[in-house]
Amino acid sequence: MLSPQRKEPPGRDCFLAPEDFRKFLDECRGDPELYAFVWLAASTGARKGEILPRKWTEVDMEGAAPHLCVPRTKNRRSKRLALAEEVIRALKKLPSYRREEYVFPADRSNVRFKGTQGYAWDMRKPFQAACERAGIKNLRIHDLRRSSSVRRSSSSRKKSVTHLLAQGIRRGKTKARK
Repeated sequence: MLSPQRKEPPGRDCFLAPEDFRKFLDECRGDPELYAFVWLAASTGARKGEILPRKWTEVDMEGAAPHLCVPRTKNRRSKRLALAEEVIRALKKLPSYRREEYVFPADRSNVRFKGTQGYAWDMRKPFQAACERAGIKNLRIHDLRRSSSVRRSSSSRKKSVTHLLAQGIRRGKTKARK
């Protein structure tokens, strides 16, 4: 006897419109870690789990082709992610820059910190707070991967990410979020 298959829910197919992204970034500026994380996620298309555990030794900001090394992705492959100038500026402003092992270190002052992992494991609370302040609803961290207008800029260092966002470049069948 065959059991009926469950219908798969429709996939999320959205990204922030350029003006919403600017508004969201403005709300992130007060938190250097969130600001750098958002720029990194949006410009590289990397997953949260590929960004948060990165060590400073895996970040090259000084070479001819600045990049972030991800030694193991969800698909068990390694990859290099090109870094846009805005990302480099944001990373250099992090409190952990040249002081900590991890780019996004764990908050050791948190009473729940047990010392088992040296990096932050989530950015959801500050992310959601910034969304709320910017008036953006139903945005998830993973949705930053779909911001192709930002992601395309990582391959073009001649134009700034902000300039490309202003042009509203889109790829595929993505729809602007209102």
